[in-house]
Amino acid sequence: MPHVPRTAPLLAALVLLPWPSLARPADTLYADSPPPRIGAAPPTRRAARPVRPAYAPIRETESEAADVAEIEMFVGESRVFPTPGVARIAVGNGSLLTAAALDDREVILFANGAGTSSLFVWNADGRHQRIKVHIVAGDVGRVAREVAAFLGAIPNARASVIGDKVIVEGEQLSDLDLAKIEVLAKTYPQIVNFTNRLGWEQMVLMDVKVVEFPVNELREIGLKWTAMGGAAVGGIWSPGHRGPVAPYQIGVPSGTGGLPITNADGSASGIPVPRALTLLSAVNAGLGAQLNLLLQNGHSTVLAEPQLSARNGAKASFLAGGEYPYTVSTVNGPTVLFKPYGVRLDIQPRVDASGVIRATVETEVSQIDPSVSTPAGPALLSRKTSTEFNVRDGQTLVLSGLIQREQAGQVDKVPLLGDLPVLGALFRSRRFQNKETELVVFVTPTVVDAHTPALAERVQRTGERLRSQLGPPPHLSEPLQPLP
Repeated sequence: MPHVPRTAPLLAALVLLPWPSLARPADTLYADSPPPRIGAAPPTRRAARPVRPAYAPIRETESEAADVAEIEMFVGESRVFPTPGVARIAVGNGSLLTAAALDDREVILFANGAGTSSLFVWNADGRHQRIKVHIVAGDVGRVAREVAAFLGAIPNARASVIGDKVIVEGEQLSDLDLAKIEVLAKTYPQIVNFTNRLGWEQMVLMDVKVVEFPVNELREIGLKWTAMGGAAVGGIWSPGHRGPVAPYQIGVPSGTGGLPITNADGSASGIPVPRALTLLSAVNAGLGAQLNLLLQNGHSTVLAEPQLSARNGAKASFLAGGEYPYTVSTVNGPTVLFKPYGVRLDIQPRVDASGVIRATVETEVSQIDPSVSTPAGPALLSRKTSTEFNVRDGQTLVLSGLIQREQAGQVDKVPLLGDLPVLGALFRSRRFQNKETELVVFVTPTVVDAHTPALAERVQRTGERLRSQLGPPPHLSEPLQPLP
């Protein structure tokens, strides 16, 4: 039997083994594992092979680092881009980006989280390319288009894209528009809200009169404030003339007769007006005439007549009265506190784009009640109201219904004889007094600015009054004259 060398089967096996080729599908390299050995068994080909997270940086030369491409993706986006002859790929941060080779011509990317990651692609000829992938939280372009479409209805508001953020800017915006933009910023986390309320905002001058009327006098002149809230009629009307229409009805009891209101052509308007009643509207002249009539006759008392100015959306307060001390017990011993009383007024006006004034008014009139006394201090008698209303510029709102009743009795008698039964009535007299007053608040808001003629005239009149009372200013206070 001839001798057969044992090396022959081994050589035959080596010939039959496949030699690795660079044309096989691309391998996925990980930054935290060594590259595959030459001659190792090729990996099984799959449609998409996920990339494990990479933790160690991949070094590159300066010449290679210069050839860097950048792409931008948003979280949840997948993108396929052509890579002819791709052999291997590597991802810098697998928690943000996942890459897989579909074949030797395409690579698919999956954006998992916001951030920046590097992607390395090696070709079959040994060249490689670095791609920097920026992943944002959302599709900034789509968000910018939606925000721009929304801001189209808001004047002085605009949007711009900076990086992965949408910047919203605007000046002199109304409170309603600011609230809309704040809701929009909460809906899209990519929005950075740079809108503000600063600037030359409108000022609102609130002319307030707090007047106390005896109820019987109000009934005599026909002013019935509780009739407000009916049909929207008003104005200063007289027979044969047509008056303006105001949004509040003051004292038109249904079913009452009176002077008929006629139109310009002499035809009756069908609205009866009591003879003793003058309809008050937002015309301050008619309102002031009625108040002056009551004041001159001594039938009413003006408790306060403040004029408060507030910026659009800001608050203004007024207090005419005082503060009384009272004692409270604390862990550190007795403490003295002060409680205000008198006429207090808090206002907060807002002006919308159409010129309608929406204001919140809180009014309180309080006084010390000497009939009630406690160890901590006296009690207070207070009448307060709080309301929110809408009026036009220059119209007057009337707040009423704060009625106070006081009853007093006095008995005068002859000693001893006045206490006798039956006959004692001949020797004594009784006197009872009922006092009923109603607090009425007149509020007239007006939108003003630095160029309002009424304000300029008021400042001029005030200056003339001061100069007439104080005399000419001292020589040192005169303005300096320029040298010739």
